[in-house]
Amino acid sequence: MRSSTSTSTHPPPRSRNTYTTLSAPLLTSTLTLITSLLLLLTLLWHISSTHLANTYAMPIPWQTDFLAQQFKGIKTGYVLMKGGWIPLDCVYAIWSLDYHHGVQRGRNSPLSTPILQTLLDLTLLALLALHIFLTTRSIQTNRAFCHSSQTLRLQGYVFPAVPGQHAHSALGAVQRCERLGVDIWIAGAFSVGMAGFLGGLHCVGLGVRGWGVGVGRDVGGDREVEGGRGSEGGAGEEKGMGMDGGIDAEGGWREVLLECLVP
Repeated sequence: MRSSTSTSTHPPPRSRNTYTTLSAPLLTSTLTLITSLLLLLTLLWHISSTHLANTYAMPIPWQTDFLAQQFKGIKTGYVLMKGGWIPLDCVYAIWSLDYHHGVQRGRNSPLSTPILQTLLDLTLLALLALHIFLTTRSIQTNRAFCHSSQTLRLQGYVFPAVPGQHAHSALGAVQRCERLGVDIWIAGAFSVGMAGFLGGLHCVGLGVRGWGVGVGRDVGGDREVEGGRGSEGGAGEEKGMGMDGGIDAEGGWREVLLECLVP
């Protein structure tokens, strides 16, 4: 007969509340990593779409003025920042995956106030909001440029034929400019949608983190289980093993994904 005071080498089980608090950031970080990569692709598409003026056979001086209008003022600095903060978002998601996975596996301490993660969330949310604002505002500026003096003075201009673009041959300068603006906005709409979804994921991350800190389940849940397990006997150990099995089965698909992403 096994003594009720025997010491087991089985790791202390986590409560379901603690497991949920830790698994939600793992799922959010995984989606953040995927969305950041997709946003990077849509932003490259959006930037490259501003150079479609060649397909409409617009004169070189007009193209120069149009591109200058696209990247003037704060837009220039923001375009340069895009090359930095989107990879930063990817690195942030990978770091969060490693941190929370380490907490689940017992490698990291379950900090109750991850200040750095919160600051990064707020910073990236501000940059995403700026991207959505500037992209939405560019619709009005592009439309205004199509009716500016740079475009109206091309009304009598004879546009050269572009191979494969016969549908544009009957269009005037204003119509070509407007269609170019539509092409740019289609690419911009995808980037705005991805930026909005990514911002939502950062808001969810903030909410989950605040909920975990507010109810004290990051650390308190594990301490309660450990304390209860020390006072219980062999029956408590077997019950804890059953809880571990249920939790492992519930999060099996997450473990498979995390083993591929995090060493």
